[in-house]
Amino acid sequence: MKPSAKTLIEHFPGLVARLRGGDAATFTAALEVREVATGDVLVREGEKSGTLYLLCDGEALVTISVASSTRELGRVGPGAMLGELSFLDGDATTAKITAATPLTLFALSRAKFNELLTTKPAIASALLHGISETLAPRVRFATERVQALGAVPTTTATPAAAPTILDSVRRLFGIGKA
Repeated sequence: MKPSAKTLIEHFPGLVARLRGGDAATFTAALEVREVATGDVLVREGEKSGTLYLLCDGEALVTISVASSTRELGRVGPGAMLGELSFLDGDATTAKITAATPLTLFALSRAKFNELLTTKPAIASALLHGISETLAPRVRFATERVQALGAVPTTTATPAAAPTILDSVRRLFGIGKA
C-alpha cells in the first residue's frame, strides 16, 4: 500500500485542509506506510523515536510505567497522531504504544520532515499547525488540572469522586479507557 491523499483526507481532514495545490501529493510522497501486527510495540516508552505516526487503521493501546507497574491510559484509533512530542523535541517518548489490533500507519521521519522544511515550508508549516492543534488541548487540560490540584484540599475529595492522576493523563492525551 502506498500513502494516498484520499486516506489522508479521510483520517486527517484538518491537516489536509491546510495543504494547497499539489502539496497533499508531495506530503504523501514523504510518508512511509507501516503495518504493525497485533501485540507488536510501535513505540517504547523512554526511547527516542524521531518519527511521527498518523494512525489510519486499527487500534493502539497506550500505556505508561508507574513505579514497577504498567498503567493503561487508553486506546486510540484512526485519525490519531502518535509520537508527536518526541518527533518535535527529539527527546524520549512518554508512553508505550502497542498494536491492540493490526495497525496501518503513515510514518514521517524527522529527516523527511527536515527535507520538507527546506524544500516545501508550507507543508512543514501545515504539519506543525496540525501537531499544535493536537497538543494545545492536552497542555490546557494539564494546566487546568495542576491549578485544580493546588486549589482543592486533598481531605475534601473522596477517591471515588475525585479524578485520579490516571484519568487526568487519559484526558490529557485525548484517550478514553478501553
